Amino acid sequence: MTFAVGGQTLVEDPRGGVILLTGVLPGSTYPNSVKILKLKDATSAWVETTQTLKVGRYGAVAFFVPDDITNCTLN
Repeated sequence: MTFAVGGQTLVEDPRGGVILLTGVLPGSTYPNSVKILKLKDATSAWVETTQTLKVGRYGAVAFFVPDDITNCTLN
């Protein structure tokens, strides 16, 4: 990772690896980072995903919702 962040949330990806939802960047007092990063395994590097948060979060609770229990469509 090439930047510092605080108040981040780490979630285990059921498909493997972990997901990091970023929080507050240095010098700020509010959640201002909307980046989502993925780490595939212990030997790989963090990769920024194309998906982002609509609103930055700090110390959020996050979890995966399985596709088979949702009914979502893309607009």
